[in-house]
Amino acid sequence: MSTRLDGSFAIAGVWQETNTYGPNETTLADFERFELVAGEHVAAAHAGVQSVIGGAMEELGSSVRFGLSAAAWPSGLVTRKAAETLISRFECELQRLGPTQGLVVNLHGAMAAEGVPDVEAELIEAAREVVGDVPIVAVLDFHANPSERLLGSLDGAVAYTTFPHVDMFERGVEAGQLVRVLAQTGRRRGIRFIKKPILTSPLSQGTADGPMNELMRAAAAAPPGVRAFITPGFPYSDVSRAGMSIIVNQLDDDDSKARSFVRLLESTVADHVEEFGIPAVGLATAFERLRGCTGRTMLVDVGDNIGGGSSGESTALLAGLLSLGDRRSILTICSPRLVAAAVDEGVGGMVHVPSGAGSGEHQGLQSSVDFTVERLADGRYQAAGHWMGGRVFEMGPTAVLAREGLRLIATTVATPPFHLEQLTSLGQDPEAFDVLTAKGALAWQDAYRDLVDQTIYVDTPGPTAAFPEDMLRTQSFGADGADWVFPGGTGRR
Repeated sequence: MSTRLDGSFAIAGVWQETNTYGPNETTLADFERFELVAGEHVAAAHAGVQSVIGGAMEELGSSVRFGLSAAAWPSGLVTRKAAETLISRFECELQRLGPTQGLVVNLHGAMAAEGVPDVEAELIEAAREVVGDVPIVAVLDFHANPSERLLGSLDGAVAYTTFPHVDMFERGVEAGQLVRVLAQTGRRRGIRFIKKPILTSPLSQGTADGPMNELMRAAAAAPPGVRAFITPGFPYSDVSRAGMSIIVNQLDDDDSKARSFVRLLESTVADHVEEFGIPAVGLATAFERLRGCTGRTMLVDVGDNIGGGSSGESTALLAGLLSLGDRRSILTICSPRLVAAAVDEGVGGMVHVPSGAGSGEHQGLQSSVDFTVERLADGRYQAAGHWMGGRVFEMGPTAVLAREGLRLIATTVATPPFHLEQLTSLGQDPEAFDVLTAKGALAWQDAYRDLVDQTIYVDTPGPTAAFPEDMLRTQSFGADGADWVFPGGTGRR
């Protein structure tokens, strides 16, 4: 069946990755700080930006209309008030648009809120009530934990195929293409889905090589009329829908191909699951290795992965970096208190970093240290890389603090290390340092990979542990009785 298209398409979205172990709750203010816009303000926010919405906009053309677009940095559990407000506004903005030929929704797939464990399913069910029987296509993050409830409410699903995520714009384009095809053909609810009880560390999920590269290649080899994706999932979310997902879109009338292909991918996952190693070492081992390195080294603070929902406050690496003396190194932390102290002292003044700076298990200093305030800035920069390249990001008031060869960047807003401009906007040339640091897993690689000679992943404490099984606190995992698999987590110490 083919349908003549007379109306316009719509774009909306609510995007946030929830770390249920994260120390900070996610409030409506976090969305207001990053993105909470509607209507033509969405177009203005994403024009010329390498984002999902930017890609969908380009594909669907000038007649596309916009509902709500909300986004916040990864963090802790979303408050019930924020979730309910976002769901309500999402629904109201779609009602404002009136009839549409189809809807593209930018989601993450690992968002959870107090009392609302499957926010994305609630959003799509609300959308369905408004738009009726027109195609709804969602774009999911590579680290999505989609539920059967969510996918059962969609007509199509597209997921990032890269980590680091360098294909957000392209997946937005693909979602626009898919929603148009579904509107023309009249096909609905064509998704097949398998969830595997496998939690892999983000350190093992890179798509340039290794097991995820093999799985991405397998998914891309779908037969005509089938489009498939595999998301390894987000392991730092204590919900029953966590795990690896196989998502297959059936685009023609031959359901046997989709049925067979989803089983083939399930078998392929089983063939590669034991290849997901975790290359992290403890602090002492990391700095022992670092002292023997030549060239430029990236030291990765895995436990304080800001892009995975940690707070960015950890000083776990600080004592070791200070011990390097004149060797040039740089560390970024989120510390509104340090920024305020630096502003009070002014450039050239001294800021006191007390022992135990950081919070709780993140403490990293045994004695107090003084730093000189070298620079103060507003923390704004425009990104040039793949991850939402073209967008202006806000770190909040920011201070550059100096002591011997170390530069300590203190920000007001925890900001993942996705862009070189995070440093260059502050007058810091990454190539001037012997040791770079990143509070992350692999996402920093898109910006920094070509600048470093070697990388050391440090198994630091925090809510984004290198070994996901260390995080389990409740019985939510495996609620269906499944035996969970944690590849690479045996005999790690």
